Amino acid sequence: MLLWEEACSSPSCPYESIFALLAVVPTNLIPACSDCNKTKSDTAPGCAEEQTLHPYFDDLGDVQWLGAQVVEQTPVFLSFFVNTPPSWESLLAARVRYHFDVFGLAALYGAQASSFIGGLQGSARRQHTLGGAAAVRDFLEDLACSWEEGETIGPNHWTPVALRALASNDWFCSKGCLAP
Repeated sequence: MLLWEEACSSPSCPYESIFALLAVVPTNLIPACSDCNKTKSDTAPGCAEEQTLHPYFDDLGDVQWLGAQVVEQTPVFLSFFVNTPPSWESLLAARVRYHFDVFGLAALYGAQASSFIGGLQGSARRQHTLGGAAAVRDFLEDLACSWEEGETIGPNHWTPVALRALASNDWFCSKGCLAP
């Protein structure tokens, strides 16, 4: 139920107790972890804007909609958000925001990014020693490109979004990366 880049483990049918016959339709069996299963619960949406995304039927394309911003403090962390493209219809934008909120993706991606940043800072410090903020920025951009070159990673995976947010932040590249 996350944004299917990091699929969970057990199959689930959305709204199984309400629409019991749909529970056996193969396209409704969606990989979902127990946390996502509990979050989506067995309640049906009250309106179209409250419909979570379906990994088989909702194609968000290759346009980037996930954003992140560096919170300039130590320890460094990122704030993730939905940045809907102007080309999207208002209903799709509302559904993506609803999905993002109901599954707590800002907190989940933020926690994953914090751990990732902790492991990245040693390399960023070494880059800073070699060539200052510009070297850190180039290093982070190169890592983001490397992540995106993988066939399973799209433009909205939290990792390249996090790397690009760090690379575009002057504070992180010049001072934040030096924090222990």
